[in-house]
Amino acid sequence: ERVVGADGVMLSREDSAHRWTHHRQAVSCPVEERAGHGFDLGRIAAVRERERELLAAAREERRLGLHGPFSRPPTEEEIEEVLRGLPNGKAAGPDGLPYEVFKYGGEAAVCLLTRALGIMWELEVQAAAFDRALISPLFKQGSRRDVRDYRGITLMNCVAKIYEKWMKVRVNVCVDGADGGGDTSGWSAVQGAHCAGMGCPEMAATLFSVAWLREYARRATGEGGEGQAVVFADFRTAFPYTCRALLNVLMWEAGVRGRLWRGLQRVNRQ
Repeated sequence: ERVVGADGVMLSREDSAHRWTHHRQAVSCPVEERAGHGFDLGRIAAVRERERELLAAAREERRLGLHGPFSRPPTEEEIEEVLRGLPNGKAAGPDGLPYEVFKYGGEAAVCLLTRALGIMWELEVQAAAFDRALISPLFKQGSRRDVRDYRGITLMNCVAKIYEKWMKVRVNVCVDGADGGGDTSGWSAVQGAHCAGMGCPEMAATLFSVAWLREYARRATGEGGEGQAVVFADFRTAFPYTCRALLNVLMWEAGVRGRLWRGLQRVNRQ
């Protein structure tokens, strides 16, 4: 479908395709490398230098055979647990295989996934298919002729997402401790993305409920004054605006080490 260029002029189909490509490359660029990002350049340089130091330390750990407390490969029980939690009806990645193929594939699917992911885990590599994805533009608001009014939905390989979900469980245990009593004092309870089962809808509902209760109490007590306006805005998607180098540094400082840190670092590099 034809779109307009940066100057608002309608483009040909060929130029429209190039416009989509350039726009996607621009929004996929690390946020700290974008023009007008507003970050402290000295801080960015320090974070990247720290990440280089950690990468060198991680390579040395691997050379010495130090793989951390979570070095064992995935078990069939762990993979089964991940598969049970997968949603239905989600779009497949470039290979056309949705979650349901693995979720309802029985023992054969569990065994195949466990062996394949175990090999990647122990060799510290990942399938080339994990680096490929389909980009599906989702119209949000504004003009359907303007690429800036779309959000690019990345459809990843479902096996890659299963692998990441398995690693996520280990990260939670590593940070929180086996009994859930780890040091997460730096995480605010109002950061919905950091709480299992919480997101923008839950945050918005909580904010609305608090405002309603406050207004009810104000009227019941005869308190004067104007009503209270409430606004909840979700301005940006989080992951495209995440500094990957800082994420790697923070994971290390939170206690993630060995194969787990190296595996997550590869995922963040995708």
